[in-house]
Amino acid sequence: MRRVSIVLVVALALGGCGTAPQREPTAAPGAPGPSGAPAPGGAPAVPGEPGAAGMPGAAGTPAVPGEPGAAAATGAGRAGAGNSGGPAKAGARHAPADVAFVTALLPHHQQGIGLAREAAGRPEARTLAEAIIVTQQDEMVRMTGWLREWGGTPPPTAGTATTTARRGGDAIRALIAHQEEAIKLAQQEQANGINPTALDFAKQVIESRAGEVDQLHGYVE
Repeated sequence: MRRVSIVLVVALALGGCGTAPQREPTAAPGAPGPSGAPAPGGAPAVPGEPGAAGMPGAAGTPAVPGEPGAAAATGAGRAGAGNSGGPAKAGARHAPADVAFVTALLPHHQQGIGLAREAAGRPEARTLAEAIIVTQQDEMVRMTGWLREWGGTPPPTAGTATTTARRGGDAIRALIAHQEEAIKLAQQEQANGINPTALDFAKQVIESRAGEVDQLHGYVE
């Protein structure tokens, strides 16, 4: 009987040693804890998904004004805006000085185009000379429209191209003198004209021709 009791005690002792203690379940990484906050060691928030503070998604997020992306988009839109070069109509209000200005400048422009074509033969002056040709051709179209709007008749321009042989033989010097004459005509318009469009145009002529003269002086031999 005593031997049986000893065997039972030993068996119970051995059975108790083999039982593993129960452990509390561990929260999975990233799973909310008791307070609703992510468990320590959780996965970091992904930019663009809910919970990523202050970080917009990679796609579908509108650009914020003032940030680099918005500035680039605005700049691209502005790049497509061109300059019309001036109004096609001048308005009915005008004085004899306005008519005289346009009437004198039309053949003068034609002469300038001829001189610029000769100046374009100089490689260093070609870019400027070609720009002068395009500009003055456009200005002639606008001035012709203004003159007709005022009831005038555009003067004939055929055969008015001035050759450098009659202006001293040097195309660059001849073009300089010619653009200086255009400045004087525009100054007369500023002093006596009343048409707003013609006055604005006279200001443009003075500023642009002064810049051209300065540049042309750099090509004088």
